[in-house]
Amino acid sequence: MACGLATVKCSVMLLNLALVLMSLGLILVGATTLSCILFYYSNLRSKKLLALSVISILVFGLLAFILAFYGCYGVVKEKRCSLLTYVVVLVLVAVLQAVAGVLVFVKAECCCESVVIKGLTPVFEGYAKGNGRVDKKFECCGINGSTYWKEAIPKSCCRSAKAPCKHANDTGVYKEGCAAKMAAAINLVGLVIGGISIAMGIVEVACVILTIYLARKLKVRRRLFLDNERKLTAEILAV
Repeated sequence: MACGLATVKCSVMLLNLALVLMSLGLILVGATTLSCILFYYSNLRSKKLLALSVISILVFGLLAFILAFYGCYGVVKEKRCSLLTYVVVLVLVAVLQAVAGVLVFVKAECCCESVVIKGLTPVFEGYAKGNGRVDKKFECCGINGSTYWKEAIPKSCCRSAKAPCKHANDTGVYKEGCAAKMAAAINLVGLVIGGISIAMGIVEVACVILTIYLARKLKVRRRLFLDNERKLTAEILAV
């Protein structure tokens, strides 16, 4: 029984380690995405909902990170109360995290090129020299390409200072539109966050199952210990 208990404990510890690493990955991707939303996507109409979804993912990633250490503590100390608390909270976090992950994934999928165009149009219309941050970051030009600018091409659309960059068809001009590139970036983030969330969900389910099994094993061992102690006490008293 001791060997089986040790195997279960090691399995739970390894799963919690995997959960820690995935949580760190989710937090890193979420933080990077949030900073990009605030900096590069600040004019999108769907910015607030997308940002809130990413923030919720960050929060749940942080909670999962903390819970993983709490679970390890319960395993090392062999405290059933801590293990059962860990299971209940982890189930709640997993459910809420799945909902937030679906929201980010769906919102990213809905953020197609036409949606981004609607958000970017007032930006480019009100800024005759182009949105330099977006152009440089995504190596794009205008909303739908360099032909968006009917007159002079803004400097932010230029690949380098040396190449010709005055007209839409010059070799030194970024040809692709910013809307397409920004939509592709949002979709990619949605896929990454969705993938990490699914992987974390699988690990969390495995953690819950093995932790419940471990708690049951500890209960059985405790019961056997008490039974043996009572028998020993009875034998001593009988003598």
